Amino acid sequence: MITYNHEKFIKKAIEGVLMQEGAFKLDLVISNDCSSDNTNKIILSIIKNHPLGGEIRYFNQIENLGMMPNFLFTLNKCKGKYIALCDGDDFWLDNKKIQKQVAFLEKNKNYIACFHNAKIIQENRVLKYYTWDKDRVITTREIIINGGGIYPTSSFLYKNIPLKIKASKYIKAGDTLLIFHLLDRGDFYYLKDIMSVYRKHVGGIYTSIHNNRKKVFYDIISNLKMLKYFRKRLPVEYYPYFNDAIEMQLNKMSNKIGYKGIVKSLLKGAIHISFFIKITLKKIRTT
Repeated sequence: MITYNHEKFIKKAIEGVLMQEGAFKLDLVISNDCSSDNTNKIILSIIKNHPLGGEIRYFNQIENLGMMPNFLFTLNKCKGKYIALCDGDDFWLDNKKIQKQVAFLEKNKNYIACFHNAKIIQENRVLKYYTWDKDRVITTREIIINGGGIYPTSSFLYKNIPLKIKASKYIKAGDTLLIFHLLDRGDFYYLKDIMSVYRKHVGGIYTSIHNNRKKVFYDIISNLKMLKYFRKRLPVEYYPYFNDAIEMQLNKMSNKIGYKGIVKSLLKGAIHISFFIKITLKKIRTT
């Protein structure tokens, strides 16, 4: 669990983990990235007063590492057979969540990870993250097309296998970096049960991006560079999926920013000239 200035949310996030029931030993790793609010005090109080406070391993950073370095720091501290993610502003709903996911992976050895449906809380609205109402296999193409961001972070559980993950300037989100490193290590599965909550709030990173046109542009540029980065490093059979994903990002750029965004993408080296020509011809045919 990574946290930064989550004083309004961290207690519920921790309690959602500590309430888990099942045939396993819990090890909650928390890294507080030098919060300037009362997050540290709240965590220390829970460790001291909660009956299961001893199952928390807490790291209070004395300097701000940044979201990605803090994410990787926390992953490297995890020692269990399985690792489940939950950010400090999200929380788990189901006290059997971990047991259900672990049971699936124990039974199905070809799967590397699974995730599940979640609630989205945004101001006074409550929505479902997915409309999928059945358990199902998640294809490699789906993961790549969605730029890795196919799951709510608080729903993800995976086998703790050796991974040499390094931060990349092209990737801002740790969960995206993680799933691309797992992509060729096994299959992925979706469980329809709603077992966690994803909060969209003013302080959340993705909310701040999607409400700002300039940030949207640079977010898409980052996505394009990230897709190019992993296209070079993953098996060649994934190449067409990455090309489809790049084209989807360019269509998003065109819709949200306009054609000038496509031109800027080319000038910034985020796309190859072939994609620029393809999108340009498509624009000419539709005008």
